[in-house]
Amino acid sequence: MIIPPSPVFAGLTEHERQLTLAAAEPRVLKVRDVLAREGDQATTFYIVQVGHLKLTKASADGHEMVVRFVGPGEPFAGIVAAGQATYPVSAIAVEPTRTLGWTREVLARLVVEFPTLKTNIVNQI
Repeated sequence: MIIPPSPVFAGLTEHERQLTLAAAEPRVLKVRDVLAREGDQATTFYIVQVGHLKLTKASADGHEMVVRFVGPGEPFAGIVAAGQATYPVSAIAVEPTRTLGWTREVLARLVVEFPTLKTNIVNQI
């Protein structure tokens, strides 16, 4: 599995990194596909493999505000590791995009096994 360098894996051994990657679920998005919606249940943590996501937040008057863009090797939804219940922003593919995702349950197991992983994820929030 090819993944660009990511700060999420800093300090992990190659074996720990491979075990973490093996637990991921790949997802392919087309342009304008929504990966997560602001306010929805935060169920999955993601790392972008290829492509870019636009992170947006709805303003009080309903307009979309771009928070930032997330590209290869960058995480989205680290709040899942921090225990937050809902996504604070929406994530939309701005080009064909491939992500790796870890559900809350899988991630909870991994961060117990590899505490550095949780530290790295939380530091990226």
